[in-house]
Amino acid sequence: MQKGVVRWSDLSIHQGETLLPDDPGKTVLFTRCMSCHGLQTKIAGTRRDEDGWRSAVALMRDRVGGVGDPRITDQDTNKIVPYLNRVFGVDSEFSRFPAELPGYEKAKHAEFSDEALKMIYVDYDLPGPGRIPWDANPYNKGNVWLAFAWTANRIANLNPENRQYSGVERATRVTPQESVARSFSNRGSGWDGMVCRRHAVQAK
Repeated sequence: MQKGVVRWSDLSIHQGETLLPDDPGKTVLFTRCMSCHGLQTKIAGTRRDEDGWRSAVALMRDRVGGVGDPRITDQDTNKIVPYLNRVFGVDSEFSRFPAELPGYEKAKHAEFSDEALKMIYVDYDLPGPGRIPWDANPYNKGNVWLAFAWTANRIANLNPENRQYSGVERATRVTPQESVARSFSNRGSGWDGMVCRRHAVQAK
């Protein structure tokens, strides 16, 4: 395996949290944005100027044409936009190569062996619109519970062996902002992290 230049978009969330400079905007970034996004795509994968970052944050807050995340306040916006421009802006003076930072050696992953890289990725088509799995939790017989984010308002069960998929609409209709079930236990019960509402599903 050949070595290449390490970019911010190559790093994990933990590495980014370790290496990026502390700031109130950083707190918003890792407690709000990073609960969904990683550095790889939406954050470090694209360079924007300050207006561009402000538009991106506005899209996340927009309840009509955007995502409608209610957690991001005006105060959060005024903290995170300058911070994103400072570290990932078009004209940012912050290092574009994290390996140049003094803390990188401690933050980087250990080398992966060739054997460890012999992994198989399997894609599963999820029918219907808005199918954005927030979480996937295996339980008995290898089946997986999926909690869908935002407007899908559903949970589902996936059998990886025969690719059978069965979706269950939440009995209590909630707003798009409340539709995320954060996690599921092996009994199929979960917590709605947005509104602290517990849900239970009988796992057969």
